[in-house]
Amino acid sequence: MKKISIIGIFLLFGFTVITPTSQFTMTSSHVLRNSLSIVESSLQRLKDIVKTQKEDSIKALYHISRNNYKQCEFIIEYYDGGLVSSIINAAPLPKLNPSSAQTDILEPHGFQVLDEIIYADDQSLEQRSDAIIKEIDYILHSLHDFSLLAQGIHIEKRHLLESIQLGLLRVVSLGITGFDTPGSDNAIGETSFVLQSMAQYISLLQPLSTQEKKSLQQTLTLCKQASQYCKKNKNFDTFDRASFIREYAEPLFKKIQALYTDFSIEYYDETTTRPSSINFRSPSLFSTTLFSASYYTRQMPQDINDTRKYLGKLLFFDPILSRNSERSCASCHQPEKAFTDGLPTSMAFNKQGNILRNAPTLINAIYAGRLFYDLRAHSFEDQVQHVVTDDNEFHSDFSTIISKMESSTEYRELFSKAFPDIKHNNISPYTISAALGAYQMTLVSFNSDFDKYIRSEKKSVSREVKNGFNLFMGKAACGTCHFAPTFAGLVPPRFTESESEILGILQQFDTLSPKLDTDAGRYAGHAKDQVALYKRSFKTMTVRNSGLTAPYFHNGKFKTLEQVLEFYDHGGGAGLGLDVPYQTLPSDKLHLTKNEKRDIIAFLHSLTDTTGLTNKPSKLPAIESQKASGRTIGGLY
Repeated sequence: MKKISIIGIFLLFGFTVITPTSQFTMTSSHVLRNSLSIVESSLQRLKDIVKTQKEDSIKALYHISRNNYKQCEFIIEYYDGGLVSSIINAAPLPKLNPSSAQTDILEPHGFQVLDEIIYADDQSLEQRSDAIIKEIDYILHSLHDFSLLAQGIHIEKRHLLESIQLGLLRVVSLGITGFDTPGSDNAIGETSFVLQSMAQYISLLQPLSTQEKKSLQQTLTLCKQASQYCKKNKNFDTFDRASFIREYAEPLFKKIQALYTDFSIEYYDETTTRPSSINFRSPSLFSTTLFSASYYTRQMPQDINDTRKYLGKLLFFDPILSRNSERSCASCHQPEKAFTDGLPTSMAFNKQGNILRNAPTLINAIYAGRLFYDLRAHSFEDQVQHVVTDDNEFHSDFSTIISKMESSTEYRELFSKAFPDIKHNNISPYTISAALGAYQMTLVSFNSDFDKYIRSEKKSVSREVKNGFNLFMGKAACGTCHFAPTFAGLVPPRFTESESEILGILQQFDTLSPKLDTDAGRYAGHAKDQVALYKRSFKTMTVRNSGLTAPYFHNGKFKTLEQVLEFYDHGGGAGLGLDVPYQTLPSDKLHLTKNEKRDIIAFLHSLTDTTGLTNKPSKLPAIESQKASGRTIGGLY
């Protein structure tokens, strides 16, 4: 083979000097394009072999194709996350097109759909062949489109590290849970290939100093060890997810931080003011530092000051927001009950009956793409507006609230300090909502016993807790809807979209004579969601602090975690024999043993942490208006 001379290099690249950075970009971009070509080739071979009707050969080549795809998925997802989540590797469920103004339902496509078809046992291979080929063609078409886009992609070092961080989040929250493999059981094996590929890309960094070489080698060694661990422990049911995250994924996430520092690679926030849900400076997968809380309240981080948070706290506990000045946010979200109220459904305004649904915890609730059980609010301001004007909640309006607050010298001063850039009319619907949002940003918790164990800040947890986590993320399939680390329906790896699920919730816990709850859920929320596939669909709430937040589900009719697990073990409403169209929870029984249920509950209790979140203000601002005087901190009911 001829060696290219230095002059040849200059001619090839237009006399551009080949710096270490540009060399990395060229090489890594070439690796990506080559990987895409390999995926397309293996899928084409798979398509050809389907015609032979040899099931074992089809499955073998299918896994090769998946493994090839997984080796570049974290790069593809970094540059076009929507392509992966909606087309190439979409969940096998229909959904509304979020970018369409019409009621446009997207049918699922991609590797997850292909996984289900290839491993379906209710049809012969001959009956499935056309569907398999059709799905392969769909994936090939999408990959081809991205391959054309990839011709113009120049992978920078920062882009690589960010894509690996997101890739590790995907591995922990989707990969090892089996979310990506709903038909087969190859989730752990293919994770090994993901880690190998990450190592390949990381090795392209060109170390110059001794520290750079040391840092790079440590990271590559850890990638190799993590990959080997998965390769040696492929069994889905017995895979020790807790040990994998603690001993490999979490340390590897920290090593990526070291690469930023040792290679002098700029961080995301040093290159743009565009907000991000993920804080790429976070050294941990299970930490409050992982998420940029301000992203979810649509406030710029530099605008959020201590006064704004304090003001929001006062507003949260001040019944001035309600028409009769007797009811506050804390009425339904009581700190001592992890910001719930312990009732099946909360008491309504003036004690006239009850609100439609159970009050969920507000701890970590800030991390959401949409709000309320029915997802009807698209922003935090929307949410506050709903509560203020709802006849059963505050039964008020902003003009009344603002009038009362403007008669308070203390409130006027606090709003001026909290919003210094707003010189006039600084008590408004926006500033009230923004202050409440700033306070809710403080109600975050990733410091439970389990979090400390995963971060190696705690030496051990009980065998029951560890086993419970492994079951939660594995056999019991809880982690395929309650995604780690929020353990809510906030979809990884960007964590910007909130999912809802149809579980077939019962009117009350009764597995012998079950009756379906009549609440339409998401179908009765936002106007665009009034389609059959969202009927009885409800937002997936976090299970963090669930040991403190009974009763459960939107109707509060499940009194204990034992009842909740029993319901899931039966396969939800459909598994109990009820007619639940579009149920997203698999109706198959989980066959959990008594000890396994006990262990899962032990794990859920290990997620309890309300430290530093439950203190109330000692007093409320004085109000000159007689109608708002004599208020009770937290409200009367």
